[in-house]
Amino acid sequence: MPRGGYRPGSGRKPGTVSKAAQLKRRFEDYFTEAEVKDLMADLKNAMARDPKLQIFVLEQLFGKAPQRLEVTGRDGSQLVVSMQYVNPDAGDATGKDNHDTPHA
Repeated sequence: MPRGGYRPGSGRKPGTVSKAAQLKRRFEDYFTEAEVKDLMADLKNAMARDPKLQIFVLEQLFGKAPQRLEVTGRDGSQLVVSMQYVNPDAGDATGKDNHDTPHA
């Protein structure tokens, strides 16, 4: 099955409205332009005084910042990642490293 590229009938259909435009239309149903300007001015003044409000508004607009994620093995032990560097100029066609010390 082909993946990607042009496919007939795919993509956004003509006349489809973006989520931002939908939200703007819904806002316009409830508020006048002057009321929106007053609301934004009040919000900016309140944000200048309250850092928690700043964080809340930014998270609502742009999404919450990712939190730390801890990854462990199946049984809760350390997750071991092993990497091997193969030097093509070393002349070793097997690709194995020739060191006896284990890698951390």
